[in-house]
Amino acid sequence: MEAKKIFETISGYESEMVDALRNAIAIPAISPERGGKGEVKKMEYLEELIKGFDLSDYAKVTRCDTPVGYTPNPERPERKSTIVRPNLFIKINGEGTHKETKWGLAHVDIVEPGNPEKWDSTDFDPYKLTIKGRDMYGRGVEDNGQSLMGLLFAVKAMKEYNIIPKYNVGIALVSDEELGNDFGFNYIIKQDIFKKGDMFLVPDFGEPTGAAIEIAEKTIVHMDAYFKGKQVHGALPYKGVNSTDMADDFSYLIRSRLYEKFNKKDKLFDPPISTFESTAVVNTASQDNNVIPEENIRKYDFRLLPEYKLEDAMEVIEDVKKEVIEKYTNQTPGYEFTPNIYFDKKLIEFSPSTQPDAVVVKDLSKAINEVYGVETKTIGIGSGTFGGAVRAYGMDAAVWSKIYETAHEVNERANIDNLVNDAKVFTIFFSK
Repeated sequence: MEAKKIFETISGYESEMVDALRNAIAIPAISPERGGKGEVKKMEYLEELIKGFDLSDYAKVTRCDTPVGYTPNPERPERKSTIVRPNLFIKINGEGTHKETKWGLAHVDIVEPGNPEKWDSTDFDPYKLTIKGRDMYGRGVEDNGQSLMGLLFAVKAMKEYNIIPKYNVGIALVSDEELGNDFGFNYIIKQDIFKKGDMFLVPDFGEPTGAAIEIAEKTIVHMDAYFKGKQVHGALPYKGVNSTDMADDFSYLIRSRLYEKFNKKDKLFDPPISTFESTAVVNTASQDNNVIPEENIRKYDFRLLPEYKLEDAMEVIEDVKKEVIEKYTNQTPGYEFTPNIYFDKKLIEFSPSTQPDAVVVKDLSKAINEVYGVETKTIGIGSGTFGGAVRAYGMDAAVWSKIYETAHEVNERANIDNLVNDAKVFTIFFSK
């Protein structure tokens, strides 16, 4: 494979890649749970784009859509798919020496743009791709548009040069990443598309130098705690139970004890520790100064290093719960009352780490160095990506792209050079 020649070819795709991204950005792919119409229209455009690559004698293109009515969690029957959620796959057979598949995984959905009046980079239209110098602005241009186009045009280049890769190669474009993958990756993982030993390049994270390959993520828990006391007049506190005081004590105790017990450091991460933070207060009772409230709600964000078990942290939390309930139980004669605390764990993301010497990491590192000339480094992050979803099912994932880190922001932007050069990286990675 003559890399120089292929790089020249991919550089020649630049205007085509920008136009394709412009067309994709113009089709909002927002979850119906956020008031959008989903990803179908955008996926239809991408299918037409792929047809133009004429892959019929080189690759197989298929769909595996999440159907209407699909319920990911039987315990929450109210949360079901109200529309079709599309998922598309491109599969290239390798030379036969390896049974495993190297996958490129990108998502089609985007988040809402926020207030359009703040999008001064796009004449106040987040769905209009605007170019200033070598930068492109628009909602979804970085997350995940740049990488999505990079993967597709890598396939186009491989087809043009009829490259038969050592491993099988797959591209997966899926829905519902922004709201937790239930109607996208977590659905298709059950459809026997991916095999044991498959590995994933996930361009869902990056930084401006292009040097960082993410191989590990912290366990993330978003937990709401509900404190049930007894409402009374502020002048007669002995008659009730103050839910605000309960919540304050609980928050202080769990943070201090969790930080004390789970105190190991891992330099792979920034910060190198587990974090346990109280993030929001919701008082559902009267806002009057003279009312001791019956109910209080606190929101928490916990992020554990991968070496720790979530069950151990929850054990500490349950012990604190018992302690606070015992402290605030009202034993005043005539006003006896036992308060309660209950939890709603809304988001739990756990995944093991991918090893630095895994094939997917080593091959990606070589490709990055060949294109960008940088020495890579492996890192862990506290936030969640597609990579975590992959690793949760026991498969290796390397998360990488060269981006500005403006995902979900007003005036989200991506660089044209990164768009083209990332496609070169993907082509080298898949070809080896």
